[in-house]
Amino acid sequence: MRYVLLVENDHALSDALGVVLTRGVSVESASTEMAAYSRLSRFPTIRLVLIEKGFGGGDAAGDVARFARRALPGVSVAWVDTAAGAASQT
Repeated sequence: MRYVLLVENDHALSDALGVVLTRGVSVESASTEMAAYSRLSRFPTIRLVLIEKGFGGGDAAGDVARFARRALPGVSVAWVDTAAGAASQT
């Protein structure tokens, strides 16, 4: 099973994106920085992390991305800008 971690603190948006993403993948979601770290540690099969650009304030989104890349070499990180309706991958 392929796993995606959705890091988004807007529960309604997270639920909606989770439904869309469930085709062929298992979606884990995290609404806090600590929950994201926990999921990244517990699910080593995560292959993609989707992070809202404004997640958590400050540099929380960047911190989660850096942690993901250290914890899961080869993981893809994509940034979702919910305010602009755009996404980019790094």
